[in-house]
Amino acid sequence: MCSSIDKNKQVDLPLWGWKLIIMAGIYTISATLYFLINQYHAGKPGTILLTPIDELVPFDPRWVWLYYLYYPIIAFPILIVKSREELVRGATAFVISGLVTSAFFLLWRTQMIRPEITETDFASRLLLKIYCKDNPYNCFPSQHVTYSWTAALITFRYKKALGAIGLLIAFAISLSTMFVKQHWFLDLPSGVAVAIIACYIAYKSPLVDKMVRELR
Repeated sequence: MCSSIDKNKQVDLPLWGWKLIIMAGIYTISATLYFLINQYHAGKPGTILLTPIDELVPFDPRWVWLYYLYYPIIAFPILIVKSREELVRGATAFVISGLVTSAFFLLWRTQMIRPEITETDFASRLLLKIYCKDNPYNCFPSQHVTYSWTAALITFRYKKALGAIGLLIAFAISLSTMFVKQHWFLDLPSGVAVAIIACYIAYKSPLVDKMVRELR
């Protein structure tokens, strides 16, 4: 007779496996929502959020390197957490950030005015690829800013020194969005605000606390 399976024993992935799944989910779902909404708005007029500060910021394609730094940075806090509980809180912060920014993109169509790229240096060609793939919508709040600050704030909770560096990098990435003319100034503080709110909910909400307790 086959031995019965102990129902108290649960087959589970190791922490690194969950980290891979969470990171893949963040990148895949966020990109899918972003581009679906972006394509939905294509060809339609959007709100222009031009301020005097935007007029003072020059167009500089060299900032595209910092703009691209966003992609590896958002994975960093997921890599450094050391428990499933921490992973759930970090993932929750990213989920909230993604849902809030996506809701704004869908409900309020904002539009960026982009300059014509005439230079042929590598940075300019790299930025041109972004322009070609990404329609000038989905501006407010900047998801680049929101995710960068979410990553930095999560990191700061666990490793203060690395978190401080992360905050400086998030600030630089935020500036880059203006210099490459992907975002208006108002898209930046709104993105930071969403990140702060998302992290507050992830680490202070009773509902998230309950989720974490169930993992113990």
